[in-house]
Amino acid sequence: MTLQLLGPLRVLDGAGTEIKIASRKSRALLAYLALRPSESHGRERLAALLWEDADEELARTSLRQAIAALRRALPRSCHSVLIATTDSLALDANAFVCDLARFRQALESATRSALQEAAELYRGDLLDGFDARSGAFDEWLTNERMSLRRQATEAFQTLTQLCMANQDID
Repeated sequence: MTLQLLGPLRVLDGAGTEIKIASRKSRALLAYLALRPSESHGRERLAALLWEDADEELARTSLRQAIAALRRALPRSCHSVLIATTDSLALDANAFVCDLARFRQALESATRSALQEAAELYRGDLLDGFDARSGAFDEWLTNERMSLRRQATEAFQTLTQLCMANQDID
């Protein structure tokens, strides 16, 4: 499975076919978990993030429904990506490829070829055009977008300087 988080959200199966996830909250949940894969996220926190105006019980019920909708949307071969316990959720980082993870790795490497890869991967803002209709999630998303935009700008400036130093402007 491939997740594209930079630019509009896209979820692709192993053959590259786009997987449609109808539920806005299920898409938000998947994207949130993908930003920090293999990290356990408490169900209580996730429910509050996505259903901030609902009482705790309704929010937890809504979270269970979003998880069920996500599982229904994903092909059976992708079900192992979601790690669920009674108290937490996570994504198995080894079960999917994510453009954001590759982007971050390229920034860490900071070589010219890695920065060129980062530039190619950065197709736009994180979850460009996405609106979860949850103030808490949307605030979190805005902060993440600003941070990534800042990192991308710095990386592109460094790449430009490297290209100019080598007189290799394409």
